Parts: sequence; C-alpha cells; structure tokens
Amino acid sequence: MTDSIELVKGEMAPAPQEGFQSSMQFVNNLMDQVFGPEEAQNVQKQFFGRFSHHYSQLQPWRSFIFPVKVKFTKWEDTLSAAKENLAHFQMNYALLFLTYLAFSILFNPSSLVIICVIGVCWGFFLKKNADPEWNLAVAGITVGAAQRRIVMMVLTAIMVLIFLGNTIIGTSFVFGIFAVAHACVKIPPSTLGSEAYLAPEDDEV
Repeated sequence: MTDSIELVKGEMAPAPQEGFQSSMQFVNNLMDQVFGPEEAQNVQKQFFGRFSHHYSQLQPWRSFIFPVKVKFTKWEDTLSAAKENLAHFQMNYALLFLTYLAFSILFNPSSLVIICVIGVCWGFFLKKNADPEWNLAVAGITVGAAQRRIVMMVLTAIMVLIFLGNTIIGTSFVFGIFAVAHACVKIPPSTLGSEAYLAPEDDEV
C-alpha cells in the first residue's frame, strides 16, 4: 500500500511543472499564429525587455506603505508630496491597479462571460486565419492574414470598450481616489529625514 502511495506521489509531483510548460507552450503557439514565428520572437524580446525595465522601477512595498503623516501640514506641501509619491511609486500603483482590475473582472459575471466569448472568438479566428486556403475579399480587395489580425484586434478593442467600459471606468475611478489619498498621506522619500511632516511648527503669536 505504501509503495503504491509513493508511486502515485511520484507520478503527481511533476504535474505543476508540466502544467506550466504546457501553458507556456500554448502561449508561444498562440503568439506564433498571431504574429508569425519570427515576429513572435521579436515581440517576446521587446516584452520581456520592457517588463524587466518596469520591474526594476518597482519600489519596496514596505517603503510604499510606511511611513505616513501623523499631522497634516500646508496644502501646498501635501500636493507636492502627492506629486512626488505618484511619480516615485508609479509602478507600485500600476501593479495594484492591474490586480484590482483583474479581480473586478473575475468577480463580475457579465465581464467574465465577455472575456470568455472574446477568447472563444479569437480561438476560432486563429484557427481559420491559419488556413492558407481562406481568401477574404472586400470590395474586390484581397485581405491578407496580417490585415485580418489587425481588424480582429480593432474589433476586440471595440468590444472591450462597449461591454467592459463601465467596469474599467469604475475601477479606474475608485483606484484613482485611493492612489491620490495614499499619495497625500504618504511621507515622500525626499523628506523622510525631516520632522516637518511629523509635527508642524507652532504658529508664532
């Protein structure tokens, strides 16, 4: 019995790695069909290059959260601190926004259905677009595979704006309020050593 359990565990152990590899293979195949093999490699290089560049701008989360102001100073100083914090922690705000947007879509049944429908449409389109015998002509003009992909991307963007526009706008508005409020109460990095944000000076009588 023990041997059979160990055998089952041994067979199940590489499953996560195999699942990750199969997912990456699916993404690579999808990009090859959308952009073509050579262009897909260039897109991947550009994506990972930009991702590493933006990831390097991500600030530590501890410094993003703490410290905060105990007492407020003048409005001019608060606005100046908000501008500095928004610029310094822009990647942290961007990552939080994308996470919040993803959860808003996942927990919204209608938005999730639209995402699934768009995914299914892209699956059928990529399969049909890969057929070399598919000749599409509009007003006597032959539309090639690259042009069909561009049209599909434009239609996808329109569908997202029509069906997910309210979710995206609502999420952006709520997160915008949070980001501005956090930037106002967060002590900017340039004044961490100053006591001006910890205790305002007493007014002279």
